[in-house]
Order: sequence, then structure tokens, then C-alpha cells
Amino acid sequence: MAKKSKGKMSLKKKIILTAVLIPVAVLLGILLFNLPKIIYFGTGLVMRIDTSGKKIDTTLTMDQKLSDFEYMYEIVCLGNPAKDEIEKSYGISYDEIHDTYREYVINSKTDYEYFSIMACFLAVLPGQHNAMSIPNYDKDTSSFMLTEIYAPQEFKDYAYSWREEFHNEVISYHDYGLFAFKYFDGAYYGLASDSTLFKINSDYKGGQLITLDGKDPKDMCFDFLSRNVPVYDGGNNCFYRDRLFFNDGIGTPHEAEILMPDGTIVITTIYEAAGYEIALADGLSAYPELRPSSDDSGSSASDLSAPMTYTIATDAERNLVYLESTSCDLSEAERLTQDLNQALSETDADTVIIDLRSNGGGSTDFVNEYILPLVFSHDVTYSTDVIGCKNSYTKNYYNNLYYRYYINRPLRLEGDHFIYREDFNVKGQAAKNYKIYILTSDTTFSSADLMTRICKDYDNAVIVGTYTQGEGISGTPFRCYLPNSRFMFTYTPTVASGATDDSFYGTEPDIFIPLTYDEYSQKKDLESQGVDAGSYEVRQMWDKTLIYVLGLVDNI
Repeated sequence: MAKKSKGKMSLKKKIILTAVLIPVAVLLGILLFNLPKIIYFGTGLVMRIDTSGKKIDTTLTMDQKLSDFEYMYEIVCLGNPAKDEIEKSYGISYDEIHDTYREYVINSKTDYEYFSIMACFLAVLPGQHNAMSIPNYDKDTSSFMLTEIYAPQEFKDYAYSWREEFHNEVISYHDYGLFAFKYFDGAYYGLASDSTLFKINSDYKGGQLITLDGKDPKDMCFDFLSRNVPVYDGGNNCFYRDRLFFNDGIGTPHEAEILMPDGTIVITTIYEAAGYEIALADGLSAYPELRPSSDDSGSSASDLSAPMTYTIATDAERNLVYLESTSCDLSEAERLTQDLNQALSETDADTVIIDLRSNGGGSTDFVNEYILPLVFSHDVTYSTDVIGCKNSYTKNYYNNLYYRYYINRPLRLEGDHFIYREDFNVKGQAAKNYKIYILTSDTTFSSADLMTRICKDYDNAVIVGTYTQGEGISGTPFRCYLPNSRFMFTYTPTVASGATDDSFYGTEPDIFIPLTYDEYSQKKDLESQGVDAGSYEVRQMWDKTLIYVLGLVDNI
């Protein structure tokens, strides 16, 4: 009987084995290369498969509240690398603001009032990315890189319990009437309802808030209990809050002097409460029963196939393409690129207007890899050093796996600071050297501000509008939480080195044109008539900034 050979493999088996092993080896290589990312994100995903929130004891002593307050002040303000320069630029003392808000915390009557004071305190500290909202686990833990621990169930329990704790008080705030004033070119004007979610009392519509307790509101930016961050007005050389929210009966009373459109002066009492605007805005998402029943009306009539974050219009007579972008949304970047390319080709455009006046930012890749390559015929570069304080908080953040392996931004240390270089290199793909106009406002922010800054350095681009809200730094905002209350908040612990125009004031326009109340009012009147006031054609009836730019185009 013949013996079976051992240790030999047929050619067919060798081919099959090779075909199997090569893909496995490739997959293992990919796995090992990305292991740090997988560990980080995988752990987070596994840990998020947990039970629903449960009620826990959230009672805070005054010592715990003050401890949280000092904790926030230390890492957000004292740890800011440009604190002294910011104080000089803003004309304020953060130590004085600290003392004022400490008294607010001590005198807070409820936990919700304490939370609201902390949210307002965060809004006057350095950094426009600062934000704190009514605790919401799903929202707050999404992509959060916490500074010390990542404990989803604990934070879910805290968020759930705080929402339960705040419920009745937030609901009660909705029983008081809302007075809203919006800033326009040096003055605050009364609004009527400009939101479908809550009704604004229109008694003072169009009225100018002349004084508040005998003071000019324009000089009171850092006195307001507001979650709206300070913004710089280059035309009037002052800081302001975009909107002021008052009510008719809760909080601190103020004597207001209001100049009405007919010339009469109204003297009345309005009230300021730290948690009022938060209750109206955040309460609608935290407590569904507060949402108006008509909130989703008409949604079925919307064109779901239409772009969500941009509109493009062509002007054949002017050889012009107008792009309004309301978000640097990477999910729509491919589609926008195709649509913009088509519009540029069909119009044989010489001029491109990029309207960023309602763009709050998003992805830097949207700016560098999709939009700017289409409008520049030459390569574009922009570089800046970003600086931050080196301490235990930032160490835990910038040394974590997410930042080191996913963002892949190496740091260098100089004394008590870390510095990293931001280099943006745009490969120009445009068929011609377009004349570019960037339209900006006080809500042009983050990546949209970055786009503005990049274009500002080139002769074929002109920035028209107002100072942006700034902070065009691509580093991910720092996510943190208060150790006793577990309230989560965000801020950016870095500033662009030597770029005070951006980090503190926002990017300065080449041509300064502020939005006026008359323009705003005309737009609202058109919208009340069912007219699409934001369209390129209708904007030429009321939009002073766009009209000015079109005049420049016509005179070239």
C-alpha cells in the first residue's frame, strides 16, 4: 500500500491559502495601524451601550457650587494663554467679573438659577466657542473627549436627573412674556416674533433701547446676564451681545427708556433673569411638551432633495455666481462642488460672491479641499501658530488618543505653553482668476471665519461686511465638565498667536458695511408677505451689502 506523503501541499491549495492570507495580512496591518483609534472609539461605542438614565441625588452644597465655579474660572480664564491681552483689548478685568459672578452664585436661590449663572459666566470668559446648555446626555457625550474620565452611565444619570430637577422651574419661566432687543450698528432695537418656537412681545417693536437704569446699553456689554457671547463692532468700537432677552416679571428689575418709531419715549420696567433665555431656547429640546403644536407644520411641503446648507444663483448679465453657504457641512461638500462648478461653467463667470453671513462653521476640509480650490486659479496658503497653556487639563486633552492619532497634530512645548502649527494649503483648480467677494457678519464663525482669513491675504479677494465672530482655529473645542455638578461645557483653550484681530475681535473686513435695522425690518416685512427674502434676486431690494458689491462689479 502506498504511503500518503506528508508535509507537501498541492499547488491548488497553495493558491487558495495565498488568496486567503494576503487579505488577512492586509486587514491585520490596517487594524494595527489604526489600533489607537479603534481602542478610543471602540471603547466609547461599547460604553455607550448602556441603560437609560436613572434618578440620582444631585443636591449641591454651596461649597460644591463655589468649587465648580472656581474650577471653571481656573481652566477657562486663568488658563487662557492670552488672558492679559484679552483684558486689555476688551477693557475689562476678569478678576472683577469673577467677583461679581461669585456673588451671583452665592445668592442663587435654586439649582437651575445656579446653572444659568454658570452658563452666563462662561459666556464672558475668553473664547467664542464657549457653550453650556441644559444637560442632554445624547448631545453632550457625542464625540466628547472628557478631561479626566469617560463614564457615559454616570453622565447619563446626571443629565437625566438634572433635567428632572429643572423641569418645573423651566416650565414656569415660560409663563412670563418675552421682550427681545437686537443689536444693529450701535443700538439695540425691539423685535417682534422672529422665531416660530416662542412668541416675542411686540409692544416695543422697532423701539430703540436708549438707556437701561440710566446707562447706555452699548456700554454695558459685560454687565448683562447673557449666554450670547460678546462680539466686536468695529464701526462703533465697542463690544455687544447680539440679542438681549428680558421678561415682564421675574429676576432683576431694570428701568428702560425706549424711543419708539413714532418719536415717543416709553419708560417701563423690564426684568432680567439668568435662566430666562435658556429656559425658552434649551427648554424646547429638553422638554418636548413645551414645543408648539405647529412646530413641524409645513415640513412635508419642503423639498427634501434640495441642498440644506447652501444656495447658488447665477447672474448672466454680470458673469457672476452667488453662493450663500450657511454651514461648512462636509456631508454636502461633494454636491456643492458639482453645483458650483456647473454654475461657473454655464455663466462663464468672472466674479464669485461667497456669502458667509449666516455661516457658523463646520469642517475645515470643506474650506480647503472643496470650496476654495474651485475659486482660486493659483495655490493658496495660510499658516499660523496656535498657542495654549500647558496644564493638567489641557495635557489630558491634547495627549489623548483622539487628538494624537486622529487629528495628528504634533505639539511643541515652550515653557508653560504648547504650540502647534496650522498650515492650510489650497491647490487652485479654477479655470480663471476670479474676482472673489466674501460677505461677512457677526455670525461668521469658526471654519467660516477661517475661510475669510485665508481669502483676506489675496488681492483677488475682498472682504465686505462686518467683523466676523472669529476664532477660525481648526483645533477641536475642548470638552469639559464641572466635577461636582457634572455640567458639561465647551471652550477653546488656544488662540492664534499674534492674531489678535481674529482671536479677540474677529476678522476685519476690507469694506465695513453693517446691517441696519431698516434692512432687517424690510426683510421681515417681505417674509411676512410670503416672499423669499433670502434669494439673490430679492436681496437686491433690501440687502445693502450685496447691493454695494454688485455696484463694484458693475463699475469694473
